[in-house]
Amino acid sequence: MRIKLSQIGFLFLLISTIAITSCTLANNGDSSYRRFRRDVIGHHEIATNDNFTENTDVLFMMYLDGDNNLNNVSWQNLMDAQTGLMNLEENTKVTVIALIDGNKEKVEEKGNTPVASEQTFLFKLGAYTATEYNKKYITAASSIDYSGCVEWISGTYYEVDMSSGDTLYNFLNWSKKHYNANKTILTVQNHGGGPYNELTSSISSRSICWDDTTDNNKYLSTTDVATAINKTFGKIDMLIEDVCLQCSIEEIYGLQDAVHYLVASPNTTYGNTYNYDKIIPYASKGASIEEIGKKFIDYNYEFCKNQSLRKENTPDSDSTCMELSLTLVDCSKTDVLENIKTHTSELADAIMNTADNAQKQLCINSIGQLEKNAGTNFYGFCFEATYAYTNDLGAMAYLLSEYIEDDAINTAANKLFSDLNDNNLIISAWAGGKYNDEYTNWYYTEDSNYGYGFLKGKKAWGISITGGRISMQDTSGKLFVSPNLINYRNWSNFAKDNKWAELLVTYKNGD
Repeated sequence: MRIKLSQIGFLFLLISTIAITSCTLANNGDSSYRRFRRDVIGHHEIATNDNFTENTDVLFMMYLDGDNNLNNVSWQNLMDAQTGLMNLEENTKVTVIALIDGNKEKVEEKGNTPVASEQTFLFKLGAYTATEYNKKYITAASSIDYSGCVEWISGTYYEVDMSSGDTLYNFLNWSKKHYNANKTILTVQNHGGGPYNELTSSISSRSICWDDTTDNNKYLSTTDVATAINKTFGKIDMLIEDVCLQCSIEEIYGLQDAVHYLVASPNTTYGNTYNYDKIIPYASKGASIEEIGKKFIDYNYEFCKNQSLRKENTPDSDSTCMELSLTLVDCSKTDVLENIKTHTSELADAIMNTADNAQKQLCINSIGQLEKNAGTNFYGFCFEATYAYTNDLGAMAYLLSEYIEDDAINTAANKLFSDLNDNNLIISAWAGGKYNDEYTNWYYTEDSNYGYGFLKGKKAWGISITGGRISMQDTSGKLFVSPNLINYRNWSNFAKDNKWAELLVTYKNGD
């Protein structure tokens, strides 16, 4: 799922007078094709070889999958990054590498704006000049196109499969080979679908990055992401998931050996709100990785805080979250993550084994629904993902600890809430917007006065957990039922030997 703001129309500069010698293309050496790659996208340099090694302070690696209806978002992210490179601090080194794959059939045309190329490019991005910025060129003259020098791109006729873990591995491997960096940041941008049936997974069950040209039923999983990182960098400093429905406890638990910090949303994000034009200059000022991560949250909050997807006719009883959100998590807190797994399992066991059937049913109803608590008016903690309902883990634990009288359930829920609230696992987070012209229940961890009621001053919010099977109608009206939750225990290391899997199968596996 991806919600797009109206995007800036692309101006494609056709410069046929610039004489640039390209690499020998592996499968198409036609000179008109070389001109096409330059003329349609801009006036960047086309590299003659990639025999180099460079040192840099911060390495941004942007995996921009626009090969579906996010074509415009991907190219705008590329343009924003080049804008950011205009404003670096002196004597600093920030390098931005971008693998971008477009889809000209899915571009949103504005007026007479030409469509973008659907093909794949590998760029080292350069800074815009003032003239290039003012004319909204797609690429700066100082950007370098390495696509023709890389066999895994040119050998596919410049149409790679962005939903393949091999493509991500090739991109990271190329980046690792050519750049020695003090700080490493990977951005993955496309759609996100939430939990999905990934039987071969040993890491996580999150689905991201579809590629319509290759196979619109195939996706890149978080397992693929972690595996590609482990095989190349071993571990990177930060992963930015510019997609929807990703920041889950299952994913965080699985990424701990591949990623230090994660920026992701448990729910919905807007296209082009990751502010690379601001983040990249900020990163050049000597900011730590955590500080850079917090800026992603801050800038996203400032851009989106007045936006709301909740319709005015939505009933108060509808607990489904329709709000924007973003979270920064420290995935390296392995002890905390183990405690969360243990206490989630204990909570599930207590719910299933309580002798009080009324209390059990109340708990079961809260998982996958998480209705508002007594008399208050809050939303935003039940997420309708593509393949499953998910809950905000902290909100679920808080409500069960406050409103359930069973001692065992209450104790386990309290432990789980403390894990999330007291250990700086969640560094920064926000969610919300306006509803009926006023703020209601949203949270922003950098401002203890922001939010509603029990939400204020706490850092427990912003991580989801799978909460139930989902059914919905597709665009043709056909009923779609998500994969059977009996396989949940095989989806991730978090689910293995966890009673939460048993609870989902027993109580939340209906159609």
